[in-house]
Amino acid sequence: MKRKAILLAGKTFVVSLPNKWAKTWGVKKGEELEVAENGPNLTISTQKSKYNKKITLDLSKNSERVVRWVLSSLDKKGYDEIELENITPQQVEIIKELTKDLFVGFTIIQHHQKSLVLGKIAKDEKENYEQVLRRVFLITLNSINVYSQSFTVYVILN
Repeated sequence: MKRKAILLAGKTFVVSLPNKWAKTWGVKKGEELEVAENGPNLTISTQKSKYNKKITLDLSKNSERVVRWVLSSLDKKGYDEIELENITPQQVEIIKELTKDLFVGFTIIQHHQKSLVLGKIAKDEKENYEQVLRRVFLITLNSINVYSQSFTVYVILN
């Protein structure tokens, strides 16, 4: 990509950063960036090795519509991890439906009685491997339990 050099105060050259790159890496106004010279090339980098956007929300007293709207907004804003506190069983079902049908790339990473953590797993990062593997293991265990209970009920009825 090409950028034009701007002369500032008669002696300093300025080049703008691509907005998408700055947002991805969380670059803020006034933040220092590393600039390395290599002959005719310049390399600009941030100190952040990984920008992981997280948020924690209290969902107590929120309707189904509000839960859907909030989660949709957070997905569009680019959050990688969403921790939800004070959730009801009805809200858990809504969240399961949304992650299955609408939020491709998100899954429930942790689920406790009154809290739940959604994580974006559709990223090309090795750090997520253990989380995804754990989630697959938990889903498998849950499926075994459901099938086992169903089989037990079937045997009792027949």
